[in-house]
Amino acid sequence: MGTVPSYISIDGGNTYIAVTSMVHTFYDCDNLVVAPEIADTVTNMIVTFYRASNLTTAPNKILDSVTNASFTFADCNKLNTIPILGNNIKDMTATFRNTAITVFDEELPNSVINMKDTFFGCTGLIEFNVDLPNNVKNITNTFNNCTSLTTVPSVIPNSVTEMARTFNNCTSLATVPSVIPNSVINMDSTFFNCTSLVNGPTTISNNVTNMRSTFYNCGVLTTLPTSIPSSVTNMFQIFFRCSKLQGEIEINANIDESIVYEWNGTQYKGCDQTFSNAATESSGIIIKNTSTCRDEVLNTWISKNSKITLEGVTK
Repeated sequence: MGTVPSYISIDGGNTYIAVTSMVHTFYDCDNLVVAPEIADTVTNMIVTFYRASNLTTAPNKILDSVTNASFTFADCNKLNTIPILGNNIKDMTATFRNTAITVFDEELPNSVINMKDTFFGCTGLIEFNVDLPNNVKNITNTFNNCTSLTTVPSVIPNSVTEMARTFNNCTSLATVPSVIPNSVINMDSTFFNCTSLVNGPTTISNNVTNMRSTFYNCGVLTTLPTSIPSSVTNMFQIFFRCSKLQGEIEINANIDESIVYEWNGTQYKGCDQTFSNAATESSGIIIKNTSTCRDEVLNTWISKNSKITLEGVTK
């Protein structure tokens, strides 16, 4: 009830100290239903309500004094309210992981740098109606396994570097941002198993290196990026099972010859299974003859799928 005190005494009231940390304060409190309000002295809310499994109501506001909100409400799987978020939060790692939020429309502060796992496993989240923070760098797993999600931001900020598994297994998502900014270096499994995705990004970062399984099993995806940049070294299974994929693409990747994946005794390089079972239900994929990717790699892809051709070359 009420508000967490701003000051507490440990010597019977002779002296008082400010309450700055609420780390683990209500950890695993499975009888807590309504959270108290937060004191304006608090700066650290790491795992404050972690695993409070019956918590339904968050504090009205996370105040501007708070800088770290990582795991604050993680695994509060009945939580369905969102606090106003203070302007100085930097870390939102797993803040709302596995909660019952269905619509997120609370503005995110531009101070946030880390959004890794923020909404991981929020299977009831349908709409995400706000922009991502202008300064966020890490959105790894941010919406991973949000299986009901249909609405996401239309823009990825120019500050983002990590997009591994950002929309992994978002099986209801049909449209995603059309541009991946040049700040992004990692797109490992970014849209993995987005089985409803029709329109993917058409512009890819010129600095991305890892595109392993980026569009794996996007079975209704029809659009291709205009090009894969020369910075890319790993394309293992990037378009695996994208059966409706069609159009033209320029591939300038410099594939690393090292082993990038091993399964059941078989070793795979960064160019293996790139177009495996892709374009089998479409008019086909044309790799533009301006592509600078090595000929032996391009020819391997062409020879393994009758609907993948090199522009100007007939089989």
